[in-house]
Amino acid sequence: MPTEVKITSRVLITSCVIHMEGSIDGNNLDKLESVVEPLLKDPNNRIFIMDFKGLQFIDSRVVGYITFLYTTLNHSGRILALISPTEAVDDTLTLVGLKNLIPTFSSIDEAIKKLQ
Repeated sequence: MPTEVKITSRVLITSCVIHMEGSIDGNNLDKLESVVEPLLKDPNNRIFIMDFKGLQFIDSRVVGYITFLYTTLNHSGRILALISPTEAVDDTLTLVGLKNLIPTFSSIDEAIKKLQ
């Protein structure tokens, strides 16, 4: 059964917010990549905020992509932050150690305020 995901993004001056709802796995990871890649190319996008509050599931390929994104941004002096991961997503991120690396906030406003 194919997994469903809705991904949107918006740019706020030097920050970009990527909203996700549903589930992301290897079958639909390309949808996330197609949203993120153009944002990565713009050096004015300094803070990448991934809004996970509507995301119910991620698999190991998505974890790998988040790790790639974190590393890529970190090497270029940019920041990745997470917003309100659901319990299942939070458990996965904690299990693989990403919660120790990537700052997590309860709201987009809080993330922007603390990271700018």
